[in-house]
Amino acid sequence: PPSPPSPPPIASPPPPPPTANPLSSPPSPPPTAKPLDPTPAEDTDPENKLKDAEAEAAKKKKVADEKKRVADEKKAEAVKKNAEAVARKQEADDARDAVEAMITDKKLAVEVKIVAAAAAAGVSLKKVSTLLSATDKAAACVQMCVAAKVDCTNNVLCGAELKSASAPGTTRHLLDSE
Repeated sequence: PPSPPSPPPIASPPPPPPTANPLSSPPSPPPTAKPLDPTPAEDTDPENKLKDAEAEAAKKKKVADEKKRVADEKKAEAVKKNAEAVARKQEADDARDAVEAMITDKKLAVEVKIVAAAAAAGVSLKKVSTLLSATDKAAACVQMCVAAKVDCTNNVLCGAELKSASAPGTTRHLLDSE
């Protein structure tokens, strides 16, 4: 006679859950597997790689072109400002030369030339006048430089004049650009 079918094996009961210890920390999650190759599978296709490289090159070229355009604009503005400055300086030089040409007094012409040069350079001037007793014009200039505490060897126009015959003194005019 045929044998009766054998009953299915009885499964053993699952193990009891671990007892939670209130002093222990909760169990950590199992570690996740990290892919070894971070690039997606579709990037392995040479055509996609070529397209991506072309797109990246196009982006970089666009950025470079924009930077070049901005630099060219700045350069053009600088060239324009420089040309304007050169034109203004030339106009000022021409005006100064015209004024100097109209002055017949040589001493005044030198003084005007110094004042104009200082103005063009943006340097301030000081004019000092006083009465001094000196033996000659050179001595009056030296005395004035010492009294004004100015180095008379640089940037100084010194002019001394005899003011009166009864009071032997000279006056000294000092233009200082320091």
